[in-house]
Amino acid sequence: MGKNIEQLKKQIRQYACQIVERDENEIDDNVLSLILSDSVIALEFVCLLEDEFEIEFDDDEIDLDFFSNFTNISQLVEKHLVG
Repeated sequence: MGKNIEQLKKQIRQYACQIVERDENEIDDNVLSLILSDSVIALEFVCLLEDEFEIEFDDDEIDLDFFSNFTNISQLVEKHLVG
């Protein structure tokens, strides 16, 4: 996992903090379950990522694996950023 992924992961964790209104110290991969448990919050999180990174996820990319951990999300964001 490269430095770029780690930077993306940090940014994505910060966005998750905004969505669930928690301090970054309280955020781990389990917060993704909290986000996923509310479809409106999940949609807000995905839209926030798309807006902030100026990307668009394909519908089939947003599944349970997407919300399993910040590394998966970061890798998918990087894939869209690269091309």
